[in-house]
Amino acid sequence: MKYFSIVLIICIFVILYVWQNIEMMKMRSDYKKLIRTEKELYTVNDKLKLELERLKNFNRVEAFADRNNLKRIGSEDIIAIKIEQRDINIDATQ
Repeated sequence: MKYFSIVLIICIFVILYVWQNIEMMKMRSDYKKLIRTEKELYTVNDKLKLELERLKNFNRVEAFADRNNLKRIGSEDIIAIKIEQRDINIDATQ
């Protein structure tokens, strides 16, 4: 009985040690996958930023406006509206 308990304790420690190493390998694998995904997302983000800047290019916007018969805004196209502010007293007892 004495040897059985010693062997059981050693087996439990070995199983725990192996299980710990397996979990560590899984975590490392997941970490590497996340790093790869992060790099891919950065690449996609950079491409989207480049596309956005290309679309914002003023020459491209002007060419689009010319193709669609749009005209530049002039001073005659602007309407100014003056709004007068009046002091309004609101009585809370009403």
